[in-house]
Amino acid sequence: MPVCNPGDTRTCVGPGACMGGQECLPDGTGFASCNCGTPMGGGGGTTGGGTAMGGGSTNGGGAAVGGGAATGGGSAVGGGAATGGGTAVGGGAATGGGTAVGGGAATGGGAVGGGTAMGGGSAVGGGGATGGGFVDGGDDAGTIDGGADAGFDAGIDAGPTISAELYFLETKVLNPGTSATFYGQGLEATFAFRSSHEVPPPVLEEQPGSRLGCKAWVLTPAQELAWRAGIDEGAIQVTATAGTSPPVLPACTFAASSNGYWCPDLSTQSTGGVIAAGPMPGLFTLTDADVTFNAANSIGRHVRITGATNAANNGLHPIFAVAGANTIVPANPAFVAETLPIVALHVNVAGAGVIPTIPDPGYLNDDVVLSIALASGGLGDIASFTATTGAGTVGDMPTLSTASLNVLNAVPTDGAQFSVFCDSIGCPIGSAALTMLEIATTDAPVGGLSPFAMPAPTMTAVRVRCSLLAQSNLTVPAAYSAFLQSSGATRLQATFMRLALHGGAPASVVVGSGQAIRGYRTP
Repeated sequence: MPVCNPGDTRTCVGPGACMGGQECLPDGTGFASCNCGTPMGGGGGTTGGGTAMGGGSTNGGGAAVGGGAATGGGSAVGGGAATGGGTAVGGGAATGGGTAVGGGAATGGGAVGGGTAMGGGSAVGGGGATGGGFVDGGDDAGTIDGGADAGFDAGIDAGPTISAELYFLETKVLNPGTSATFYGQGLEATFAFRSSHEVPPPVLEEQPGSRLGCKAWVLTPAQELAWRAGIDEGAIQVTATAGTSPPVLPACTFAASSNGYWCPDLSTQSTGGVIAAGPMPGLFTLTDADVTFNAANSIGRHVRITGATNAANNGLHPIFAVAGANTIVPANPAFVAETLPIVALHVNVAGAGVIPTIPDPGYLNDDVVLSIALASGGLGDIASFTATTGAGTVGDMPTLSTASLNVLNAVPTDGAQFSVFCDSIGCPIGSAALTMLEIATTDAPVGGLSPFAMPAPTMTAVRVRCSLLAQSNLTVPAAYSAFLQSSGATRLQATFMRLALHGGAPASVVVGSGQAIRGYRTP
């Protein structure tokens, strides 16, 4: 009597406790012997996608769990065993060739977590390896579930790898053109946990397995949204523990309706209210007797309005002043006076971006000591942690030359190499650990929109990023500039960042704080 269906496969434990696969015999009377693949040569580890996800080690001997044949000692798991019809579990090709079985198998479109595993950790999202990123990975590098059996679990049901970038910045935005003057500045909480199933690896990178060097991504609209918004991994709290006029922020939480993480001050959340003309053109007043507004919950923030009768009143508007205990003065040149219906909701939001005309030093002084803490929640892939600047402070605001500022406002689209320079006066040694230049594109129509708007792409978005430690001059090679040339961009956004890197986060999470300068180009 048949005990299995001919052609069915399953995982198994073979000679020497190796993990492999076996196939149902043609007559259905049982399964063939366990096939663990064929080891390829001697040595001391594995290459390709063959790492155990729970241990955090990519190069130390032992069994290769997934990703093809092992190049070093131990048993190869998957190098020819049919587990999933000859494809990598979770989609895409096995990074090491052959059939991916688990624990380092390709789980998100080709590579583990979107990149090549090198330097002591499984590769995580964004093309970087947790052990080969900005700082050395520890025993938990690349671990999602953790534990000694994580590789075995991945072999049965390989899931995505989760990585994160959590950046808290004071960002200055340039006025359009070549005046090298600023439109304004404000705090930005840019938090994203990304799944390797949703965000692909770079299509080109200078330093595979590291977050450093230049990298280029070509993204669909869905992938671009996943890049910006990410997934819910719990609440994030930013706390300034020392420094001049340290900012105070509410907890930041994930909301799909807000396209990711945002930081609403729930003490200001209310329904209804009255919108009226402000003290000068472009400004309006919002009065709500149910809310007590003050400098702490309003200045440097935006008010988000939804459900207004007049659609022009909806959206995120920068707050310029508090005009009374129950009144704030936001900016919106298109506002329409109305009494908001009871279904309309408004709330003040911190870390939401630039406030026009705000002069230096803005809201984040260079001497601020900062921590960013995650209270694990949501999907629960990342354990709770607190990452701090330690004995240091946030990255200092750079001072760029007019020529470099104009590069940010006019990123070349001819495929030529270009650079942004910050000398030892504008970026003193020790004023930041990491310098990053990130350029993003959209191909959506921008006619009639603000010169700073970046609407979601219609077909393709390109991201080019160059990062260096302990340096301040960045060059985008022609090979990366070519992606901008072919992007069909209707607008480009270029951000030059100087960051302090926080200690205390898991190896798959990069946490930074500091200052940034941003420009926009509309070709």
